[in-house]
Amino acid sequence: MLNGLLPPGVLEGLLLVVLIGAFVLVVRGVRRRRAFARVEPDAPLPDLETQQRITATVKRVYRDPGQGVWLVETMLGRKRVTFCAVDFADKAAAWQGAVGADADIALYALSSLAPGGVETMRDQIKDYDKVEITPDLVRLVPAGEFANDHAVIGRVLSHRTDEASGIPVDVYRAEVVRGKELNLILELAVPKVPGTTPYAPPAMVHGSARLYGYLPD
Repeated sequence: MLNGLLPPGVLEGLLLVVLIGAFVLVVRGVRRRRAFARVEPDAPLPDLETQQRITATVKRVYRDPGQGVWLVETMLGRKRVTFCAVDFADKAAAWQGAVGADADIALYALSSLAPGGVETMRDQIKDYDKVEITPDLVRLVPAGEFANDHAVIGRVLSHRTDEASGIPVDVYRAEVVRGKELNLILELAVPKVPGTTPYAPPAMVHGSARLYGYLPD
């Protein structure tokens, strides 16, 4: 009925104005949220000093509302590596300024590990009989609830004890990627359990790894 009361094209024009207005309001809201997004994490993060470094291209920096932390997405060669920036509250400008450039990053993981490598996990690997399997196979692949969650199979190179934000941890320096284009060694921090014996080199381990990183001073 409204079409009979208005000249042709008016309804379409009004609809366009409404859509444009709504779009402008959404853009303004997004900009306001970005401008006032918390740089502080919603919960304490595992703070571990590590000597392990990567040089990677920073693709983007964004806040993950699920964790309440800032994540950094990088490219390490052809491998995409996403981690939580534990120093974002202090170095927000530096992280934002690094987007599109290469950065030297200290990288580590908070992990849960069990003994054994790929052979221990054969029942969990769908294509086990279709890929080349070696006893010392290592892997770091995205898996889990958040973008910085990974499944890991690693070869232990060394072990030390330390603290992550005051919590005693066993820190395993482990090879987690081995290939023609990329070799990656990470420190995997596991909450220390009294009475347990640490894994000794060159033990194979597997489990989960949530990645964290910071810009070294």
